[in-house]
Amino acid sequence: MLWMALLVFYGGYTLFGFSWKGYRIYTGQDKFSWPVLCEELASLLFIGFGFIAMYDLAVGQQTFKPLVWQIWLPAALAAAFLPLFVNTPKTEFSKQLIGQKGLAIGMVVAALLFSPVYVAAWLMAGF
Repeated sequence: MLWMALLVFYGGYTLFGFSWKGYRIYTGQDKFSWPVLCEELASLLFIGFGFIAMYDLAVGQQTFKPLVWQIWLPAALAAAFLPLFVNTPKTEFSKQLIGQKGLAIGMVVAALLFSPVYVAAWLMAGF
């Protein structure tokens, strides 16, 4: 029950955020380049894949073998923290808006906010 509640919460949060960002792009309120948009969409799809682990825990099934989660989890953690050290179009754009310190704080908060997704992948990986 807990995993289903978390899945619904995070799914709703992600869909709302994506819809809001789409609206802002459509109305011209957000001005950023295509590389930033592509990186944002890739991040969304990548973390969305982690929702499968939450769903599997919620319904008691195993969609993928543990090897998939053993590969996905380190990659997801690297994707969460590597931009602190490597410049990407998205981090460059974010630094212009909130600075380096704001970017670092935002990335740590986002990683903590999505920690249940990482925990679900950890449990499905069988570490």
